[in-house]
Amino acid sequence: MVKRIALYVTVVGVLVFASSLFGQASPGTGQGPSGGGMHGGPGGHQMPSIDDQVKHLTKQLKLTDDQQSKVHDILQSQRDQMKQLMEDTSTPRPEKRAKMTSIHQTTTGKIRGLLNDDQKKKYDDMLQKQQERRQEHRGGTGPS
Repeated sequence: MVKRIALYVTVVGVLVFASSLFGQASPGTGQGPSGGGMHGGPGGHQMPSIDDQVKHLTKQLKLTDDQQSKVHDILQSQRDQMKQLMEDTSTPRPEKRAKMTSIHQTTTGKIRGLLNDDQKKKYDDMLQKQQERRQEHRGGTGPS
């Protein structure tokens, strides 16, 4: 049960991270070959480009050039898998959510695996803060 909760927190963290980046993207940006242009949920937020996500992580975590390249590949893979999943009209919504959760968990794990201990702490803090902001945005207070 604890593992399931930890998994949920991790997945929510990645979702929050991604959604916080959505909010930072300006309308009309993020288009092009780097993977922008997909729309988020009901709010219609535009997803930031892969390059913008890597820049954000680089700024926050001080990624090396090698880490930046690997994170870019990981995020591109996630984007491709999510796009394919969203375009699949035969998969029921609950199953899509489960698959999205799995994709996000895998992405977070891969990114964490590239980071040193200091970067992992910062990354975890980023995800936690983004989760808190998302809960506030939804109007939920949740347990403190």
